Amino acid sequence: MAFDFSAFLGGFAESASASIEKRNKEIRDRALTDLERLRKEAEEKEEKNKTKRDELRNTADALSSYTGKEGKGFTEAQIVGLLQNPAVAKRVQAQLDKNADSLEQVDFNTLFTVSKGKSDLTIDDYIKARTTAPEPTELEKAPMGPTKGAFGLPSRAAARAEADFQARTGKSAAELRAAARGVGEETDRAQGTLDFGQFKQPEATTTIKNKLRDNLAKDIPIEDPKNAPLLKQLRAAAVIESTFEVEKDKDRSAAQIGSVIDKTLRTTIDPTVWKGVVQYDDKLQDWVPITGDGESIKRFMDTKNLAVRDTAIALGVLSKDGTKVTGGRAARDALLPYANIDEEGKVIAWRTITGKVEPKATPAPAPAPTSGTPTPPIAPNIDKLRADALEKIARNPALAARVRGDFKNLTGQEL
Repeated sequence: MAFDFSAFLGGFAESASASIEKRNKEIRDRALTDLERLRKEAEEKEEKNKTKRDELRNTADALSSYTGKEGKGFTEAQIVGLLQNPAVAKRVQAQLDKNADSLEQVDFNTLFTVSKGKSDLTIDDYIKARTTAPEPTELEKAPMGPTKGAFGLPSRAAARAEADFQARTGKSAAELRAAARGVGEETDRAQGTLDFGQFKQPEATTTIKNKLRDNLAKDIPIEDPKNAPLLKQLRAAAVIESTFEVEKDKDRSAAQIGSVIDKTLRTTIDPTVWKGVVQYDDKLQDWVPITGDGESIKRFMDTKNLAVRDTAIALGVLSKDGTKVTGGRAARDALLPYANIDEEGKVIAWRTITGKVEPKATPAPAPAPTSGTPTPPIAPNIDKLRADALEKIARNPALAARVRGDFKNLTGQEL
């Protein structure tokens, strides 16, 4: 039988073609698998970049909101330096929040001093640099060259797979390699020194009371502007002392919350300090102004309401802006003698007349009668309150939300 050489060649060519095609498919599949892995890694890195971008922006915005002496806050270089040191930034924010009522005396220039490292960027440039995928290197830009195919022959299957992948996804291999590599560790991080010496611990209530009594002995009325900062200090110190031994995260009964509030009020509204201004009424179980005129009652109630509100916030049973009860039914019952609170825990308004009322299920408890004839609520001087509120915000914009909340609570109107 004669040997059919042409058939042999045809069979060999067909087999070789199948081997080449099989090998090219293996190369293509492996290349596409690698590209898909790179794409997944790049997407994960971008998600992390987005989270970090939001964190840095929120921190930068928070640090920018604080103002101190002469209305000046952190410089951009200080903020960039703090952004490079997240743990330090948190410590600084905690101190500023803790002393939010006295920041007008703080010199921000000395609060955090950048001693070395890179801080000459703008905030936006720094955030962009730390949260944006790097540019591809020359090595990452290099296209896939021929790989070893069937029979040791060069194959362009990987390069064609890369081109097809880019056409399908809109992402080049170079971009994916750079994105998957990520931003990398921060070098030349800024360093600095902190100075919390400006933040003084509150004076003891006895010390503050003695100062107030000295002023009264000099015939300086309690309502005189010279006594305003002392009354403010007294309230802050009384709140701290009254809540010092209270476990903040522990569930408490209405009686326990009420006892802490009473302790604060007894310290804050001391008849020996408010000499000739207030006295304790056994029937009302409350301190009441001696004069009884509208302005005196309003001034007294403002002081009392602030003490109750600050105590409740310190206990964690009232939102930081003083508008929402966060301690459940017990907290609502404890605060009802002092404020009109709806069933959802929203503080509608703080009381404007003296005397306590027993907590009731109704969202707006009726005021207790005073001796003989009920005292009508005193209409606040809204224009004066608005002017005072705007002045506070101008001095310290960081307190804007709290001041607006106070204004609404006292007047029922938006600032």
